[in-house]
Amino acid sequence: MKIVEFKNEAKKKNLKALERELLDKEKAYFFETTHESMREKKNPARVKRMRREIAFLKTIIREKVVEEIK
Repeated sequence: MKIVEFKNEAKKKNLKALERELLDKEKAYFFETTHESMREKKNPARVKRMRREIAFLKTIIREKVVEEIK
């Protein structure tokens, strides 16, 4: 999935779904970074993309929380 498609889909989701997806992505990122050294093939582009997706999800969650407070 391209990052633009990911962003558009994430903006449409509710807060609980975003938090669940964030947790899944953080687990996958942790697995990818800790087990990356054991594998022969390294894919730094995938790790970079995962970091960006996690940051974007955190941003969207924060925006939704701020909207709810207002």
